[in-house]
Amino acid sequence: MLKKYFDLVAGFPPEVVAVAVLWTAAKAAGVPRPLEDFLKCSRAEERRVRRVAWRLKEEMKLGGKPSIEDYVKTLAARVNLPASIVKAAVELLERNRRVLAGKNPWVSAAAAL
Repeated sequence: MLKKYFDLVAGFPPEVVAVAVLWTAAKAAGVPRPLEDFLKCSRAEERRVRRVAWRLKEEMKLGGKPSIEDYVKTLAARVNLPASIVKAAVELLERNRRVLAGKNPWVSAAAAL
């Protein structure tokens, strides 16, 4: 992936590019992770990682965001919650989708759980 988009990320440190690629790939695969999870393992600056990730997303024409269900499942897996709680949280968020528009999906998922 990096060879194809090399000109796009030229001038950025390799560490920043690596974190941005991993973060973007996780989102594209439907397994969203907070950027902070990736930044813990590197010395890359958040601002620069977000800039490179945005460029990659625009160039690759990656569509929308992962569903709210993906965020709920990710958080529930971190704290070992049963499937019944995850299902109830997803249903709650689906019923209140209009209220949650524009809100941070991680915060919404955590509040529902």
